Amino acid sequence: MSFRARSQVWPWLRVWLGFTIALGPVWISGPALAEVVPADDGLGTLVDRPNDQQFNITGGSRSSSGTNLFHGFEQFDLEPGDRATFIIDPSIQNIFSRISSGDPSVINGLVQMSGGSANLYLLNPAGIVFGSTAQVNVPGSFYATSANAVQFGLQWFNVFEDNDLRGLNGTPTAFAFSPLLAGSIVHDGTIQANQQVALLGGTVLSTGSIASGANAVTVAAVEGDRVVRIQAIGNILSFDIGIPSLSSPENSPIRPADTGFFAPLTLPELLSGPAENVATSIAVEDDGTVQLTRTGETVALEPGAALVTGPVNGQVGGTGLQVLRDQLPLPLLPAIPDRPESLDELGDRLPPNNAQDIASDFEAGKFDPPGLQGEFGDRDFGPGGPWGEGNLAFDPGEFGPDFPLGPDGELGPEPGELGPDGEFGPSELGPESLAMLADIEASNLALDASLGDTFVQGNFDLGLDRLENAWTQQIETYLGSSISNNPVSSASLRELLGDIRQQTNSQTALIYVMLQEQQTDLVVITSSGEPIYRRSGVGRAEVLAAADRLRQAITNPVLRQGNAYRTAAEQLDRWLIAPIAPELAAQKIDTLLISPDVGLRSLPWAALHDGQQFLVQRFALGMTPSVNLTDARYVSLRDAPILAMGASEFPAGLNPLPAVPMELQTIAQERAQTTTFLNEAFTIANLQTQRQLQPAPILHLATHGEFKPGQPVNSYIQFWNQERLTLDRLRELSLNNPPVELLVLSACRTAVGDANAELGFAGLAVQAGVKSALASLWYVSDEGTLALMSEFYRQLSIAPTKSQALRQAQMAMIEGRVRVEGSGLTSSARGPIPLPSLPDNSGSLAHPYYWAAFVAIGSPW
Repeated sequence: MSFRARSQVWPWLRVWLGFTIALGPVWISGPALAEVVPADDGLGTLVDRPNDQQFNITGGSRSSSGTNLFHGFEQFDLEPGDRATFIIDPSIQNIFSRISSGDPSVINGLVQMSGGSANLYLLNPAGIVFGSTAQVNVPGSFYATSANAVQFGLQWFNVFEDNDLRGLNGTPTAFAFSPLLAGSIVHDGTIQANQQVALLGGTVLSTGSIASGANAVTVAAVEGDRVVRIQAIGNILSFDIGIPSLSSPENSPIRPADTGFFAPLTLPELLSGPAENVATSIAVEDDGTVQLTRTGETVALEPGAALVTGPVNGQVGGTGLQVLRDQLPLPLLPAIPDRPESLDELGDRLPPNNAQDIASDFEAGKFDPPGLQGEFGDRDFGPGGPWGEGNLAFDPGEFGPDFPLGPDGELGPEPGELGPDGEFGPSELGPESLAMLADIEASNLALDASLGDTFVQGNFDLGLDRLENAWTQQIETYLGSSISNNPVSSASLRELLGDIRQQTNSQTALIYVMLQEQQTDLVVITSSGEPIYRRSGVGRAEVLAAADRLRQAITNPVLRQGNAYRTAAEQLDRWLIAPIAPELAAQKIDTLLISPDVGLRSLPWAALHDGQQFLVQRFALGMTPSVNLTDARYVSLRDAPILAMGASEFPAGLNPLPAVPMELQTIAQERAQTTTFLNEAFTIANLQTQRQLQPAPILHLATHGEFKPGQPVNSYIQFWNQERLTLDRLRELSLNNPPVELLVLSACRTAVGDANAELGFAGLAVQAGVKSALASLWYVSDEGTLALMSEFYRQLSIAPTKSQALRQAQMAMIEGRVRVEGSGLTSSARGPIPLPSLPDNSGSLAHPYYWAAFVAIGSPW
């Protein structure tokens, strides 16, 4: 058996490594001072030693949610018979332990947990060695990694820096590795975890046994300067190449100075240095190769190599094992924030890894992907280039260390070629070698290479899943809670939209809007056909400036008398809607579910204008921060009971809402199965009581709601008198049990230009535990609110979906079918609605100020 690897071994290293350990595991003597020592880093880690071999670990610091616990160690080494026990309380979900001395950890004892069932993350950028007497036994998942930082949404927990732990909530999404050299992970002992097991390092060698209760084991090698994203249990970890909104210059996790005081050792250096006297079944030969003494095989393992020879879940190459390496058929981009803006620039900056060109034996001109032009290194992607009929072939070339293991531990086949439908031929690459290319299809490669770096690599589904995970993590981080997160693919989304079409006869398009520095990426997914990608040539700054001008023009009382909003509304329509309009028309789309980037979640999308019509006149609209967070199960609300509550009087500092009594009365007139409570009866306790007595699918709250900058505790819903329910306590209402299909907040306001306020508004349905929410971006006048709400509930008894009902209500106001006459409202579909708070005049409600603030959040169906 032989392994392919680069042959370079530094001459001085050949001398320094000149020794051989006899075959078979041999114990000589452990490190001189093997112990667990807390770091003086402000995290507050405590280590108690009731005897010479027991290390009880307590203390540490928590995130703001209280569920993530962070420890810091100067040293984490164990001799045979030593026991390190993390003692926690049951509320802890994740433990993150960093070792920051710059020395690798050598573990020959037992690592365990007491008091809870948390996941354990052990981070040492210098590397970790588990000797043959090492044991790890944890009730959750176990991650051993040489990463320098762990990502939570837009924030990082860095091994070598002080960190603001308050925002490090929820489940981590990625690991970042040193730009110099990622430390090695060697495992020759026994690892047992009830959930997932992952070994992530620069070079990873696992000759010991691994048992995962979730049947999910990942061994991933990262050569350095990479970000590895964490997938859900059972899915592979993929190499993250950077995506829009996930990283930014100010949030860059790794800088050269982070590891300037030490250089991680290569695997041979590690085994012949700090771990020289550790009992393992691994030996280092004179030439720097590593010998597996249990089998007598010799392999050359260099940075970026991963090898598993020990049993996994009871067998060699056992089920649930994913072996991933950094050397992939297509080059990976370094994990740096300054992403290239063009293919030409990208090709110039790709690091050499000898990956060969995509074969060009295609019929030129058969397929000319729009917008995909320029040279990608020496790969020509111009029109009429190497796209068309035939097989999509990859020249194997020199891929670096590449050892795909079969189910019985044998080496996998050599790289082969893709068939006409995107499948791999008889000599296909195994799943362990594909990582980025696992779901690749020839048609996916032809979409466009400028949709973030992921789409340059040609894996559309991976890009979607990354985007969904990033935006889900933003909500998780803001709300301080973990949210169930399922992988997303274009196929699963097509199936979802197809089911909705069958149930509602509605054709929905899901639109992702991603802002970049010099362009805006638009992705459209419908119930049929491949995903659609289009690019608008304006960047983040221009789009957000126009969005701000639109909001100002609509809400400014001075500008409200005319059409000052039209310039910005038409600009945004040209940039965000016009590029995809032909495809929407061709597929007869009637509903848009928009998943927008930061800064566009408080945009009044309904007010966009194409010069002829508002966007809401063309489509029913909904907005979601993430499809992963959307409960898309359809339930008709045509006859659903309503619980309507509200207040017209408020404490000092909040304006009265004199139209609320008439609002509740009008809703009750529209639907007989409506129960109303006003003022003194509008309390949190009464709401909970009524939910227990009559769990109505629709909950209407006519009251002030404020989405403010900062943490969720700053945002609130106002109840009677001084009683407020802050956003972080919204789950106390238990609106998910039984589920509320629709939550309506008729008098909300969202702070403009603040990302956290946007997250509060966009995440309202998620935090409340409801399928859909209808809320306003700004305070609308009494007549505007009453007009829209009365017409919305009338349409809800007719329209098949919530977003269609909202659209019809907004169109009735635009077209003058609902308007102000005298001291009340009149509608072509009903008699007048008196509103004593109105002055005695007549007027139109067609201006976007009156109707564009109202947004359907979550499921639009």
